[in-house]
Amino acid sequence: MNIPEPLTRNHHFNRYYRTWQKNPLSVVFISLAEICRDHGFLEEALEICEEGLQHNPGSVSGRLMLARIYYDRGENGKAAEITQEILDKHPSQREARSLLERIKKDINANQEVDGASEEITLVEKSPDKSVNLWENVTMAQIYADQGESKIARDILHRILKRKPQDERAQALLAQIGVV
Repeated sequence: MNIPEPLTRNHHFNRYYRTWQKNPLSVVFISLAEICRDHGFLEEALEICEEGLQHNPGSVSGRLMLARIYYDRGENGKAAEITQEILDKHPSQREARSLLERIKKDINANQEVDGASEEITLVEKSPDKSVNLWENVTMAQIYADQGESKIARDILHRILKRKPQDERAQALLAQIGVV
């Protein structure tokens, strides 16, 4: 795995990575994946999580991390499937239940928006290289839920710059406050 340069400067990542290299059976892969996810390196987070789960297939926290990564990547179907599997075995798992509710809410919201798939296609084909496909209302909501209001606002401002009429972005921005 090629470690992105910003992660090589992260003290926690380096410490966990060394631990994981010494003992691939360690559940420290969950923390490694979380750090990658927090820094927006979703491919690396996915790679680490999948490898860790090969050695720890019964890890509920590892499976939940995998579901979160898929959710962040916009792969709600995969995220929902994994989360439901967790809940089938552990019905009282609150984090899984919360994630599944968020996924279902997003799926329902996407079904209600006319032309949503057309909009995604337009963004993906955008010649503007500065557009980050992960910068969407769902990601802004995740940051807001984690108390990262400034990051959420920045994402929402960029979304609204591209599409000023985006009602979900406007509503979330109003909810977390314009600064």
